[in-house]
Amino acid sequence: MAVIGAGPIGIEMAIALKKTNVDAVLFEAKQIGHAISSWPANSHFYSPLERVALAGVPVHNRDQMSVTGEEYLDYLRMLVEQFDLRLHNYEPVVAIERDGVGFLLHTRPSKSQRA
Repeated sequence: MAVIGAGPIGIEMAIALKKTNVDAVLFEAKQIGHAISSWPANSHFYSPLERVALAGVPVHNRDQMSVTGEEYLDYLRMLVEQFDLRLHNYEPVVAIERDGVGFLLHTRPSKSQRA
């Protein structure tokens, strides 16, 4: 099974699959939570912590108020490690085709992953 995109939804999906003993690989074209990483420094979520928590794991920060983008990226990385997700960073999926039984993914690993 493959999950494309290591943002909040992709990470939560990969965790849900792992909890049901489905072997999954998480593919991300850039870094974990890439869209969030482009936010201005110290930008805060408007949602309360319980709304941005994933997989039943609470989000913690110093003041237990709204979380910054940087804090949330740390949280996403922690989830990937905590649940030992199979992550292929910097490996975009460039094509998907039917192969009769399911689908075949074509990826383009970065040069550092090929080495």
